[in-house]
Amino acid sequence: GGGHHSGWMDRLFHLMSVLHRQDRLPAVVFNFDRHTCEKIAFHFTDLLSGAEEAAREEHSKSLAKSKKTSEAKEKVQKRMRDKVVSEKKEIEMLDEVADMQEVAAFDNSVLDDATFHAQFSFVQEGRGSQQDFERITESARKVMGEGHPLIQILKHGIGVHHNGLQNKYKVRPTLNPHH
Repeated sequence: GGGHHSGWMDRLFHLMSVLHRQDRLPAVVFNFDRHTCEKIAFHFTDLLSGAEEAAREEHSKSLAKSKKTSEAKEKVQKRMRDKVVSEKKEIEMLDEVADMQEVAAFDNSVLDDATFHAQFSFVQEGRGSQQDFERITESARKVMGEGHPLIQILKHGIGVHHNGLQNKYKVRPTLNPHH
């Protein structure tokens, strides 16, 4: 069944994550069963995508909270400017504003798509650009289609190669030593 595989696949994923953090990728995982090769790759991609989606949701909540804090802070400052409060209330409000500023100290609005993707991918930073990826995968994308699952896992830095892979899906990068 599917359940007994996920334990060792999760441990393997953890190992790959550790290697990634230590900048020790690429790594090759050998498995002689075609179905299991793909299952491992898709499981890794599901874990990365799930973590990315959860982080995006958390980021979105954090942005909303930050916006709410900013609006509350502006309201307090306006009331203080308009002097609609007593001196004692003004001191309380100043303390409240100071607390809000501590909470909003981290500007998390700068996390863009590229930042998110880099955090949830085994692609090593600085090892290749989007243009390199486009160039290297061009023939595979033409044959398989942009949305093919094997192309999608490549975007996460995960590749699959096994003898059972149909020839039309095999891509052999040519190395030209004279370049």
